[in-house]
Amino acid sequence: YQNTYMKNSTKNGLAVPGFYSITNSKDAITPDVSYQRKQLNSVYGNLSLGFKNAIFADVSGRNDWSSTLPVDQISYFYPSAGASVVLSELLPLPDVMKFWKLRGSWTVSKTDLGVYAINQTYGISLGAWDSFNSANYPENIRGSVNPITNRTYELGTSLYFFDNNRLKLDFAYYNRLRYDDTRQVDISLASGFKKMLVNIDEQTVLRGFEVTVDAVPVTTGDFKWNVTANWSKYGNYYAKLDETFSSKAPWVKVGNRTDFVSGVDYQRDPQGNIVHDNSGLPIVNSSYNIPCGYTNPDWIWGLGNNFTYKRWTLNINFDGRVGGSTINELDRYSWANGSNYASDNQWRYDEVVNGLKNYVGNGVRLVSGSVKYDSYGQITEDTRVFEPNTTQVSYQAYIKRWSGTNHLKEFFQDLTFFKLRELSLAYDVPYLYAKKIGANRASVSVVGQNLLLWVKEFKYSDPDKGLSGNNDLPAPSVRYIGVNLNLSF
Repeated sequence: YQNTYMKNSTKNGLAVPGFYSITNSKDAITPDVSYQRKQLNSVYGNLSLGFKNAIFADVSGRNDWSSTLPVDQISYFYPSAGASVVLSELLPLPDVMKFWKLRGSWTVSKTDLGVYAINQTYGISLGAWDSFNSANYPENIRGSVNPITNRTYELGTSLYFFDNNRLKLDFAYYNRLRYDDTRQVDISLASGFKKMLVNIDEQTVLRGFEVTVDAVPVTTGDFKWNVTANWSKYGNYYAKLDETFSSKAPWVKVGNRTDFVSGVDYQRDPQGNIVHDNSGLPIVNSSYNIPCGYTNPDWIWGLGNNFTYKRWTLNINFDGRVGGSTINELDRYSWANGSNYASDNQWRYDEVVNGLKNYVGNGVRLVSGSVKYDSYGQITEDTRVFEPNTTQVSYQAYIKRWSGTNHLKEFFQDLTFFKLRELSLAYDVPYLYAKKIGANRASVSVVGQNLLLWVKEFKYSDPDKGLSGNNDLPAPSVRYIGVNLNLSF
């Protein structure tokens, strides 16, 4: 692998307006040059065995030599093994059961490092002082780093029932352990460096299972109905913590989920009410990040239906997810700029039309005392005294304080949704008409996608289009309707 990249741009504009040339830069041009080269050599072997068309086994091994690893770790080996047994070929089964297979696999996979993850490379700055350039020695030091490793195993079974396999069931469980992960860690400045890349002892495990049902509930004459349902659940958990380098946050524990998302929250009283200052505005604990939910869903599902009648085919596919959350920046910004429909209320009308600032935030007001937190936002000492908040304030000022806080817990929303993924109606043109245009087969169909979307909380954008956050504004759900013409010659 080899990649060379070069980019030059003008600096501080053009000396002669309208003359677009790199040489027309007011100041010294800004170059950006990179060069990457990597070599990976591999040896791979595989052995497959079968016995009586019922027992099968596969074993493989691979060894890689990667140029991006330290010399003493340049070579690494990873194996895999899999087996399956068709029990319906070995055991007497009820007549209703036509096929039964058990399967299992185990594998180790390894990932090398980036091209310059451990190489000491200088950083170049042009015009760093007067007309002189500079070369900066890196602040990171390389260490002896092993490739990142994943050990995975999967167990599953498939069962077919009734004549023509009208009912099919499939179940799979998988488990992936990740270890030898890498991390940049702080080191003593007396070493002349700031950070070092090392393997940490922290381990995470991804566990999940999936169930699929494929059935033909109705088949009679020219009509057939086929339905496929899928349900799956997965989660990533801490399997082992590194005493030195793992987070010391109280929610980082063996057995806890790793996919938590962090944000900030208001100050709250022991009953969970929002605390307001003497001016009637909410107090935000912006210095402390707390877990505000999990990105992965509790489970996901899909349901596909296929109906055929003579030359007509109708497909109706649904899917969705349950659980998981992320921050909805689009919702927050709509409040911040006053475009959210819910902000069109009596308090806003009174302020704009009648000049009244009569909004009272729901919660309590801090009368006296103080509160102390640890570095993770947990209360260590609390002497606060509260009373119900009765201070009237500008509705606009209150909403700006509320919506102007980045990653506020209030704007983390549930990603549960239900979607009509696709609806299509197709017609197979008779061969008599298809051959008139030289085609062996022709079909025409009308297709609609994303025709229906229901969300539990995540507003104004499609929760299926990626997560909001980091000031991203995701697009709303887009409905597609089209016509397809398929010809085979």
